[in-house]
Amino acid sequence: MTDELTGAPNRRAVLGRLKRLLRRNDCGPCSILILDIDHFKDNQRSSRARGGDDVLKVVADEVRGSLMEPRFSGGLGGGNS
Repeated sequence: MTDELTGAPNRRAVLGRLKRLLRRNDCGPCSILILDIDHFKDNQRSSRARGGDDVLKVVADEVRGSLMEPRFSGGLGGGNS
């Protein structure tokens, strides 16, 4: 349920939490923000780009650090999500 690299909830965890949240009778308005790191896969595959894992960790940490409950973050794509 957690991505090993970033420590963020993985796709299954995120979708499960959303499903539970949206089923609640007291669920008010809901927003979803999806972030995509432009051209990340192309850069990560490049022999020059060796810091791809570090980029993912930093982005996950920054997003996680900027949220307070009941807001949450997690990964939807990628190899380990």
